[in-house]
Amino acid sequence: MQFFSTNELKDQYDDLVAPLMSYTNDAVLKRYAEDHKCSMEEAERVFTAWKQFAVTAHFMKGRKTVSRTVDDMWHTFLLHSRSYADFCDRYLQGYFLHHEPTSDEKSPENYVSTREFAEGLFAEIDDSIWPKATPGLARCLSGGDCRIDRPTRCRAGS
Repeated sequence: MQFFSTNELKDQYDDLVAPLMSYTNDAVLKRYAEDHKCSMEEAERVFTAWKQFAVTAHFMKGRKTVSRTVDDMWHTFLLHSRSYADFCDRYLQGYFLHHEPTSDEKSPENYVSTREFAEGLFAEIDDSIWPKATPGLARCLSGGDCRIDRPTRCRAGS
């Protein structure tokens, strides 16, 4: 796995990371908050984690796997397809970040390597949104009960 040093990321920070991380989309946030029965502040935290994933996916080679919460936000953003396509064009240098489920996408190893890469890129990531590897992680990634891994997450129907 290839990690970028702080200096390499800093070289691209002003051009890519800073503008991307400052991006917001009220329609996406509102839809997520409504669908997942949470506050706008919580939706903003999850959207920040998704943007961290977008940066991670842009720089990391190989398969990437996200937490269920980040994936839920990704699904919400994809519903706003014009905004999503515009985001990718403007903030990911024209790279369209496809969402393609695969047979091994729920692999805890892929998730752990994605999370580690994100930690290497950002000073801090939200452990409640990007849970650390725990015995329940595989069940959480496969769509099961995540409450043991992230007890404060809002979920539809909770």
